[in-house]
Amino acid sequence: RLTVARAVAWIEPAGNPGVSLLIALLGRGPAMVRPAAADALSELGNAPPESLAALLRHVEDPDPRIRKLALEGLERGARKGAEIPARVFVLLRDTDRDVRERAWTLLQVAPEAARTLIPQCREALKSMDAEQCRVAISALRWVKGGAAESLPALLPFLSSKDSDVRMATANCLGSAGAAAK
Repeated sequence: RLTVARAVAWIEPAGNPGVSLLIALLGRGPAMVRPAAADALSELGNAPPESLAALLRHVEDPDPRIRKLALEGLERGARKGAEIPARVFVLLRDTDRDVRERAWTLLQVAPEAARTLIPQCREALKSMDAEQCRVAISALRWVKGGAAESLPALLPFLSSKDSDVRMATANCLGSAGAAAK
């Protein structure tokens, strides 16, 4: 069924029964089939709205393979102009490295959604947790205007005890300077 659904979905994705079957398999399919269904949905060339909605529902799936594939599909949709809600960026701190990397890539291709992260990043800078600060600083680097708008909050991190935080801060401030030229 999965192979047939994938083939049918590629022929004409929008409103297609193959897409509907893939969505159903992603949501309620056997554990072995769910990643394949997520993969098929993420690869659809025209990224129909119903497949993007299904992928969005699974960005917080317990299975890291599903989360990663959902982000890949959302990235393809973002490259074609689909709006991406900012809530997917919680995955910048996911426990799975592949999921985090996909979230970073999505952050870079969905700049308007990413701009809503600026207040959350500034709030995270108040944390004493070095990893949380590093992630927030790195996110501000990639969000258009994030570094420039957060300059006063970033400066103290140049003297952080954590070398990764200092490096992220220097990179972030460098990107703010480059954007100003």
